[in-house]
This record gives sequence, structure tokens and C-alpha cells, in this order.
Amino acid sequence: VHIEYAGAGIALYHGPETNLHKPPNETILLPVQTKPGPEYLGAQRKTNNTGELTALLVALQQANTHRKGAFHHIHSDSQYAIGRATSSNASRKNKVLIANLRKELHACRERHGYRNVIISHVKAHSDHPRNDMADKLAKAGATAAAKQHTKLAPVRRRQHPAADTPARAINTTPLGTR
Repeated sequence: VHIEYAGAGIALYHGPETNLHKPPNETILLPVQTKPGPEYLGAQRKTNNTGELTALLVALQQANTHRKGAFHHIHSDSQYAIGRATSSNASRKNKVLIANLRKELHACRERHGYRNVIISHVKAHSDHPRNDMADKLAKAGATAAAKQHTKLAPVRRRQHPAADTPARAINTTPLGTR
């Protein structure tokens, strides 16, 4: 019997990108869910791609909770996830997850302004501190799923001490899946 596990990791940073080694203001890790329930976002299978799509979707959901007009620079090491989010091409796999991702991106740009929501690619496995943090979170999300087997694991949020700083900008790194 082969059981699939995939996780998503998101590291949220408030303020300018001047210090890449600054700890995140908030971290989120979660396993990819394929069955309807509170954590289900539309994934059909638990794969690295659904982990990347899930991370990007959750990052956009977080951005949509901030004050209207805020600047959000979202980094991803997945060209696949960025392409699925920003393209209108039809997808053969994970149609619900990709539709939810595109809907959230559209809502985020409507709320904050098109130019205030930027999604950029960052090279994977290049010792980028924020990418490395998100990779660790994604692994932890997949590990949580492995430990829980069939139970749904909740989204885990950890507020960091610097989280009380104003959310002028958010640099979200939904990178890395395992």
C-alpha cells in the first residue's frame, strides 16, 4: 500500500525585504488535503505540485486579510504554481484547486490593486533563507500528515515576537513542498 503525503509551507514577513535573515512574523504549515473538510482547498492528489499550489493559495488568502491597498510581494520557487495562477490556460489536473487559486488571486488584486500584488519566482535550493524556511515548513506539513495518516491535521500558525509590527507590506514565501 502506497500512501501519499504532501505539505505546504508559508512564511509571512512584514515590512521591506531589506534583511533576508530576519525571522518570519508568522509561519503556516499544513498537509495537502484531498477529501472534503475544513482544510480542503481542491487538490485531487497529494503531490509536490499540489503542495506548491496550496501554499500559493493560502498565501493569497492571508494577503486578503490585510487592510485594503496593502502591498504584497509573494515569492515562490514553483514556476508551475505561478504559471497556473497567472495563466488562463485550461488545466487537466487539479482543476478545482487551480480555479480556487485563480479566484483568490483575482480577489486579492481587486482588493489591493493589481500592482500591489506581485508574484515572483525565486530559484529553489539556492540557499535563499526565506525559501529554506518555507521548505522546512512544507516538510513539517507533510510529516504532520504522515503522523496523522487519515486524520485531518489543522493549519498550524505560529505568531513570532515581531508580529506586532504594522503590516505595511507582506513578503510571503509559499515555497517548497515534500
